[in-house]
Amino acid sequence: MRNTNVHPNLTNLAHALAVVTCLGTANNAHAWTYTVGAGAKTIFLQVGDGSQSGSTTINTVSVSVAATQLGNGTALPMATTSAQTSSSIVATTVCSPAAGQTYIAAAYRSPSASIPTATLAVNAPTNLVNASGDVIPFTAVSWIASTVGTADTTPTAIPSGTFTGGLQALRSVAANTWIENCHTFSYSNATVAAAGTYTGRVTYTLTSP
Repeated sequence: MRNTNVHPNLTNLAHALAVVTCLGTANNAHAWTYTVGAGAKTIFLQVGDGSQSGSTTINTVSVSVAATQLGNGTALPMATTSAQTSSSIVATTVCSPAAGQTYIAAAYRSPSASIPTATLAVNAPTNLVNASGDVIPFTAVSWIASTVGTADTTPTAIPSGTFTGGLQALRSVAANTWIENCHTFSYSNATVAAAGTYTGRVTYTLTSP
């Protein structure tokens, strides 16, 4: 979960949970989607904490499973180390880190709105692994797209989903568009795993044509 700033004229921008910068005048199209001014080709990606000058912060989401809960099939919410509460394009509060929400935003600016869309994707390893080499499939971790207190069901949201343990496309981003969401992660707790701390890192990418 790493942050950086906007990179012009790149074909791929990758963050391991990610960053921020303003792309132009923002006009509110509707919740979670904004129009940005046309200009030089630029892509932007932020997952978790960030600033318009960039950041090297890598945020984490985590959960501790009590012995009495282990493998009972009840999904457990994951806490986040992100402190990002506000949108990075408009002055409004969108996420509640105390409720486990992690901010995610992506934008694509180009000279023309007719240029093909960019693609937002995420890549996860096959497994979470502990120090002994025991594994938990990454498919045990999922997320819900939401705003403060409510589920986000708009078609322009960065959608809810489950990690596949590989590269998965999340959605397309039209030219001169900014999208953002809060994601709340959870662990399925469907299997009895060996004791230990299991870790893994996912990488979000935004790729332009």
